[in-house]
Amino acid sequence: MIFTVPLQTGTSLSNVAYLWIIDGTQGPQLTAGITQPDPDFAIFRIECDPPDNAEEIIVYDVTDESNWNPGQFLLSKLRIGGDSPVIPVVPSDSWELLTSEDVLSEFTVAEASSIRSLQGSGSGSGLPFGNIDSIVIRVIDEVRGYVVSGGYSPDDDPRTIPISLFEDAIAIARWRLLIATPSFKQLQTDERKEAFALALKKLLLIAQQQFAVESPIPDVNPRSGNWNAENKLIMRTHPIPTPATQFQPQTDAYANPDGPPDRAPS
Repeated sequence: MIFTVPLQTGTSLSNVAYLWIIDGTQGPQLTAGITQPDPDFAIFRIECDPPDNAEEIIVYDVTDESNWNPGQFLLSKLRIGGDSPVIPVVPSDSWELLTSEDVLSEFTVAEASSIRSLQGSGSGSGLPFGNIDSIVIRVIDEVRGYVVSGGYSPDDDPRTIPISLFEDAIAIARWRLLIATPSFKQLQTDERKEAFALALKKLLLIAQQQFAVESPIPDVNPRSGNWNAENKLIMRTHPIPTPATQFQPQTDAYANPDGPPDRAPS
């Protein structure tokens, strides 16, 4: 497998190593297969085979313990599948566009201000992997990928996701944003990390067809019923429309049109 992982600006290739988390246990330090495609950017390419029962790969600077990043192996593993409980569908009516502002709205005003200053949003500033917009776009693609892998139809607009997965996509983008810059460590709370993990589990269930998502095509059949748009309970003395005319304009509403007519009140 190939992992592309960013570290802090100025990180030297000679100081980069990685390790595997295996069954919750940290593995040995490894350096085989590490290259740096562009020496001007601290983005490192790791080509290696995951060991049995691997859970995650951590890439780091051996001279700075605060300079590290996960290789997102967990996402690849989730795509393979696993045992998960069946969760009922959360109904929704449409697919909507997910934006950077949706993600930033989940932070406090002070947190969002700091993130905008360091990461950039909408201006194209900073390295590609550090821009909020780029992170959000990748999360959108990831969510849509899980939907397609589950056999569900995606919306034609590549920027949209099911509205029922909005909170999950935000949780994923929020955590990716926080771990992209080590200075955000104080914002990496346990609650945000747990929300990220739960969101990934839901995406896995979608890929396994154990969690359905709403279709981007609205339902043309009204769920409230349609008897000539008249909301009523049919009483015993009320004439019942014939089956062939229940959904069509009608001039004769009797089930037995050959029967005797009603008597006019005298």
